[in-house]
Amino acid sequence: MPAIGPSVLEDYLKRYGWRFNRAGESSWTTGWREGERFYSLAIGLDEHWVSFSVSPLVHLAVEWLAAPDLSKHILELNNTSQMVKLALDEHGHVVMRIQVLGSQFGYEEFSHILGIIGYYAETLGDSITRVVRDRGFPQEAAQTLLT
Repeated sequence: MPAIGPSVLEDYLKRYGWRFNRAGESSWTTGWREGERFYSLAIGLDEHWVSFSVSPLVHLAVEWLAAPDLSKHILELNNTSQMVKLALDEHGHVVMRIQVLGSQFGYEEFSHILGIIGYYAETLGDSITRVVRDRGFPQEAAQTLLT
């Protein structure tokens, strides 16, 4: 069974009550605010998958080779988190991703995925923020976490 199409995904976003921008033939940007943070969410479709990416989950001005404790913490979070994965993008920012099969992907699954993304964005973002502050990384790194 093929993955859902662009019009179906747009209907899901509208039904969920989120505004969005179409970024390409099969990609969209949207986001949400939680307290002081704004989370940017990119959604993409391909032949088999629906991909969600919170990028960046956390802005970090950290030299990664000099931050083994922080790297270890992120790897541990990656290991204990269900369904989501953490990665570093080309700018060194922490990104959270989730991919689900597009076949039989209905609105109920879509709304559950957004709930999972929201939960982990807040939980993992807060955990990384605490480590940055507890380990005494430069203040400008800690301040950029609240964007």
